[in-house]
Amino acid sequence: MYLIEKENPMYPQKLLSIKNPPDILFAEGNLELLNTFSLAIVGSRNYTITGKILTENLVKELATRNITIVSGMAIVIDSIAHESCVEAQGNTIAILGSGFIDAKRKKIFKKILENNGLIITEYLPDTPAYKSNFPRRNELISGISDGVIVTEAKINSGTLITANHAISQNKPLFTFPADMDDVTHEGNNYILSNGAKCILSFKDIFKYYPNFIFNDSIENVSNVPEEYLDIFTNLKRTPISINILFSKLNYTLSELQYKLFMMELNGLIKKLPTGEYILAN
Repeated sequence: MYLIEKENPMYPQKLLSIKNPPDILFAEGNLELLNTFSLAIVGSRNYTITGKILTENLVKELATRNITIVSGMAIVIDSIAHESCVEAQGNTIAILGSGFIDAKRKKIFKKILENNGLIITEYLPDTPAYKSNFPRRNELISGISDGVIVTEAKINSGTLITANHAISQNKPLFTFPADMDDVTHEGNNYILSNGAKCILSFKDIFKYYPNFIFNDSIENVSNVPEEYLDIFTNLKRTPISINILFSKLNYTLSELQYKLFMMELNGLIKKLPTGEYILAN
């Protein structure tokens, strides 16, 4: 377990801009995710099949484009978002409303860590999941993210707390429009009428981030030799360390180093002065 104070360079810079950033964060997992481009995905506790499928498909599209998925690890849409991200071999951050001891009872806790994800909380390890903790947890979910996506929400859903935090923090808030008679998505239409951005697919999100290059390497692999394809599809347009690649791929370290060298030689990737790798174009 890591303890990260506000003075620590690893402390999430986006959290420093919220009203009351935590003095200390407890973290387990891949700390490199703390300052990556990320989007929060949240939804109702009593989700529908439509909401589940929408979340799964959305996460898959975003996770394969180098977007870190943030959610709250609750056994609702949150866990579906984390699970879908893990299945897509993407990066995910879970923010807890409890300490680690309580959270470790959930299967998704282990799955996130085994797949290079990150779990953080501001609560001491033995803190139970008190109901009063979750509005604050929702504030941090929005605070650490570059935007918040509501896949589905009823009008009285706790999801709208996260949506309100996004608005107050000047974070882009996205949702899907719904039938006016559909009470399971009434919250979607409510936040649309209060400034949320309407999206119909993941591509609608991209136009709000003109300075971020979304990784479409999954769709553009025709010129990549087959022996490098698995490495290429794990590379990103933000720097990634060889340690992260090594943990995701079934190579010895020397094999991976050789393949990376050959890919660099062939102009597929670039090695940065930091020792990290990035797609060449």
